Amino acid sequence: MNSLSATLKNTTPPPKNNTFFGISILRVIAMFGVFLVHFGQRFNLQGVLRSITDFGRYGVELFFVISGFLMLQSLDKCTTWKDVLRFYIKKAIRLLVLYYLVILWYFISETFIYKDIVVDPYRLGWLRYIFLLNGIVPADTYLWSNVGITWTIPLFAMAYLVTPLLYKGLKINSTIKLGVLFLISFIACYFSNKYFNGWVSFLNYYYMFVGGMLVYKAVLEEKTQIVNIGILMLVFSLLIIPFSSLLQITLLFMILLCVSYNFNINNKYFNKFISIIDTYSYTIYLGHGVIFCSIIDKIYLPPVLRLIIAIVGTITLCLVLYHIYEKPLTQLLNKKLIQKNANKDA
Repeated sequence: MNSLSATLKNTTPPPKNNTFFGISILRVIAMFGVFLVHFGQRFNLQGVLRSITDFGRYGVELFFVISGFLMLQSLDKCTTWKDVLRFYIKKAIRLLVLYYLVILWYFISETFIYKDIVVDPYRLGWLRYIFLLNGIVPADTYLWSNVGITWTIPLFAMAYLVTPLLYKGLKINSTIKLGVLFLISFIACYFSNKYFNGWVSFLNYYYMFVGGMLVYKAVLEEKTQIVNIGILMLVFSLLIIPFSSLLQITLLFMILLCVSYNFNINNKYFNKFISIIDTYSYTIYLGHGVIFCSIIDKIYLPPVLRLIIAIVGTITLCLVLYHIYEKPLTQLLNKKLIQKNANKDA
């Protein structure tokens, strides 16, 4: 344990300017993208409008890349394994406090209100969502694969679990090492798609988190040009031998992260707007699914009323969720659990 702690203390410190406002801008773009793709589907938009809203599906992948970037920013502040334990606690609270409330709502609404329960082929039922098993055990039905558009939460949880072990434990903590990890995780994605038919979906997406990690370390070590050239070469090779258009777009987003890490706009109103929306980004990410999947998908309403509910309902619900439930409970749990952990250290 002492040698591991020494290893942590010798890792590269975080950059002096660690605000990365460009990341906040990208996260807001990703959030709007996710909202728009589901909006376009529910309102059956056509033509150019549908093409625009459908492009929002890449907001999910952009969230993965951003999360990888920010994970290393947090982990570079951890100098001991006790700090890493605090990282785990904070991420678990941030990810699961709102998630479990949303899952509780879907359990109540699907079971008792809409009574829309179908048989789970693996007999796991709601245990899938309680224990975040959707990234391991797939299903063909909406209820047991993606209720309320929550399929990504197990992927975030697994990435938060695995990344500190790789970055701190195995010392995969340089641009070169992370580049190798990116290639390995990309190959794992290829074989997972080809041979495992969607099982262990974490393997299908972890390379995106690693991409964000690679960009962060390249920024830290001032090697962004090398990473950009490598990414561009990979993109061009994929244009000739296509593997996935999704991969190409994700890599382009990685380039965008490279050039946006220290991006600033000298407009206080714009910056304030981005900061406010960014505060609610995760709440909107999960909260809009409640409106879309539990009201718009389930109840026949006139188009104008559906539009009002989709926009005003999402804003209202997310404000209530964040200020009445998510923020106070998150602060309370962080105070109790982090403080309890700190007291043990003392």
